[in-house]
Amino acid sequence: PVLVDSATRATATLQPHSWLHSERVGNDGTGLGKADIQNAIVQGARGRFTEIISQTVCAPESEVYTSISSDVISSHSIREGIILDKTTVSQLIYRAIYENQYGPARVEAKIRLRSFDVWQKQAEGSVGIFDFYCPDAKFLIFEGFTAPTGLGSHLRSRMAMPVLFTGLAHRRVVQYVPAADVGENPMTIVGCDRHDLQCSFQPMSPCILTREEIDNAPIASNDWDDYLRRNPNQRVVKISRAVEKHFAAAVKLSDGKMKIVENYWNPEQRKQRLDMLVRGLSRTIADIYFAEDEDATSNQRDDDRSRFQTALRKSFDDDDNLLSKVEAAAQLFITRPNFLTRGEISRAVKQVFSLSYDFRTTIGMPIRGSDKCHREQECVDFNELMKQMYEEFPMNETKHVLVTSEDAKVLDSAVIWKMQNKDTEFELIMNKDDVGQATGQFIPGANPDINLTEVMTSTMIAWACQLRTGHPFLNICSNFHRLIEASIQFGCSAATMWKRQNVTCNVIV
Repeated sequence: PVLVDSATRATATLQPHSWLHSERVGNDGTGLGKADIQNAIVQGARGRFTEIISQTVCAPESEVYTSISSDVISSHSIREGIILDKTTVSQLIYRAIYENQYGPARVEAKIRLRSFDVWQKQAEGSVGIFDFYCPDAKFLIFEGFTAPTGLGSHLRSRMAMPVLFTGLAHRRVVQYVPAADVGENPMTIVGCDRHDLQCSFQPMSPCILTREEIDNAPIASNDWDDYLRRNPNQRVVKISRAVEKHFAAAVKLSDGKMKIVENYWNPEQRKQRLDMLVRGLSRTIADIYFAEDEDATSNQRDDDRSRFQTALRKSFDDDDNLLSKVEAAAQLFITRPNFLTRGEISRAVKQVFSLSYDFRTTIGMPIRGSDKCHREQECVDFNELMKQMYEEFPMNETKHVLVTSEDAKVLDSAVIWKMQNKDTEFELIMNKDDVGQATGQFIPGANPDINLTEVMTSTMIAWACQLRTGHPFLNICSNFHRLIEASIQFGCSAATMWKRQNVTCNVIV
């Protein structure tokens, strides 16, 4: 990360001397300016939903992107009675995650913006444009991510769940930081000089810590929830990477297959953890809508907050897909592309989809092969998958079929199929930025022509493109396909349903 020296003379209000004059783990402010502080922090989760969901890979045609349902919620509508549909619930969950991570910097950001030019001159470049102390924030820190797995596995089994879930339940800002003692590249899915998620993604939060705070933070016991309940005033709590192996476990089934079980939701603690998560979400969402309700008296505001939380909890309890929605929202938030990655995605999407593109007549077929084959899933050849597609979809109504893959052999097969079937009623389109790294987790140095940042960008482009297809054709053996499935359930895809490839999974994720 960007480590700032101790020679700063910054005098921004609310930033204590110990923070200003210490080595801080700062954010990457590339491409960010005064307007970003206003839009991302001051307005943030309290502004128009389109402004924050547009930072993700969600399709502009999707329900969650186009709906204004959460924009029009007000204290008056709550007093009259509120009914929350599933799209509104999805939007509120995402708002809650955003507020949990960005809200604590709002007061500090407002003060900084009042005299931005003066502050910038005083800071003399030593306090990053997107670095805030956040005096009222409590933090949950996770170091590392050294497991040799890809983005999908990291998101589903380590980052979104359970770490961010725990932060939401206890209303703590979650930060993923590389440990100082894990070697050159402690995070196995990133590849720039920072060695952290900001190589490809936006900061998890504008609230940052000093290296000393991170190194000296107490480590929570294996029962994080119990530790956090007993230590509510501890500003920074760390989850050791030593417990990574406890996040999920492989269980052998009677038919010889393996199933990955998320230990966080084990039967003994499921109800308690779900209750805490819903309580934390409800309180944070209520904060968004009632913190500055100047039209209401104190008693009326408290009554409205109580009604709103009751309505939220009822909506959550009635939503069978609540956990998957929270998980999808967390995954989308964590992977908001940074300035450079966003530019690459935008360029690639324009290249993949022609002016005649219509999501309603487009099939999306991501194909997971390479290291998954024969170990975690049966891999069928490209011609067989095309036969399955013909059987599953009305091809006379199809204009485009999008193929993406991390397997160069699959991509080559697609090119050959396209050459041999020039007279089809649809156009087979491909992502020229698929790097064909042959694994979900690219090993640095395995191919000197490909680096980790390119692999991550390729993955994000494939995800964004597949969400813009109206008829996804997925398998459920791959964590990456599970990310797409979760995005569809969340309402983030142009599609509302998907069909499954006839592929046998040896490991069920």
